[in-house]
Amino acid sequence: MVQNQLKKFVSFVLIFLSFNINASIFQLGIPNLTQLDKSEIIELISGNQLTGFQLFDGEIEGLVIQTFYKNGEYKIIFEESVYEGFWKVKNNKYCSKKKTSRHYYCFYWYTGSIESETFAYIVEDEEVIYQFHAFKSLIQVNQEKKKIEEENFKIAISKRKEEVKKITIARIAKEEKRKAEEAKRIADAKKAEEKRKAEEAKRIADAKKAEEKRIKIINSMTPKDRERERLKNFQTVYMNCTYPVNGTNLSYSWAYDGKKLYWEGAPINIGTNNIDQGFTINVIKVPGKDKFQINIDMTLWIYNFENDFYNRNSVIDFYGMKGFGNCY
Repeated sequence: MVQNQLKKFVSFVLIFLSFNINASIFQLGIPNLTQLDKSEIIELISGNQLTGFQLFDGEIEGLVIQTFYKNGEYKIIFEESVYEGFWKVKNNKYCSKKKTSRHYYCFYWYTGSIESETFAYIVEDEEVIYQFHAFKSLIQVNQEKKKIEEENFKIAISKRKEEVKKITIARIAKEEKRKAEEAKRIADAKKAEEKRKAEEAKRIADAKKAEEKRIKIINSMTPKDRERERLKNFQTVYMNCTYPVNGTNLSYSWAYDGKKLYWEGAPINIGTNNIDQGFTINVIKVPGKDKFQINIDMTLWIYNFENDFYNRNSVIDFYGMKGFGNCY
């Protein structure tokens, strides 16, 4: 008798609490509100992903995505944060805890409809803490993820093809530009070479004409006039000569500018040159082109030279000993 009365009392309390919760939720303006039992909760969430909002005091705090795996694990993505833990259903209540927690916390689940759309709610202490409006199976989520990945892959491939196309076009343009520049360089070089050859041919022709004119003029001159003309445009000849004489090398420098000679840099006129008392240099023009006999009398030493400036030869006669100069 007492046991029957106790059972009736417990049943009355449960019905009363359930009625109060439903009444409180109903006051939010959600029609067709239904509290879910164990099997309905499992059917709704197990192996599914639910998207909705986290609420506090009736206000939306942010978007939330909850994934409920069939192995009893869950993952919550709230804005930029991720939370993981375990879930189970006990006594028609959904219970969950974080992986770092020791105790489960349990809540009621409800469903309701607004304008033909179904919503799911998690209620704690007569307050809606989560409202869900989108429901997907993990199979569908994975298929959509795979589809997105495939689409992203296609987009990436398309972008890569476009990049390769742009790079190829740029390379072709660069190569065409290089070829055009190379063709222009070759054409400019050819023009420059043709111009150089034309100028060189003209220079040679002008030089030939000038030379023919010069030869014609020279041929019309007397020998003396020709020699005078040659000496007028004479290029100075320089000789440095070393003479081996009686085991000793004598070295002297010479120059001839068409008018006078230079011995060791000192100018010597053709004819007699009285350099100092007891020092005389006598220069005699001998037959042949640019040939001279030079007699240097220094009283104690007498040198006789035969210089051929045209052929760059020189011979010294030192008291009957001849030294043939090595001139450069």
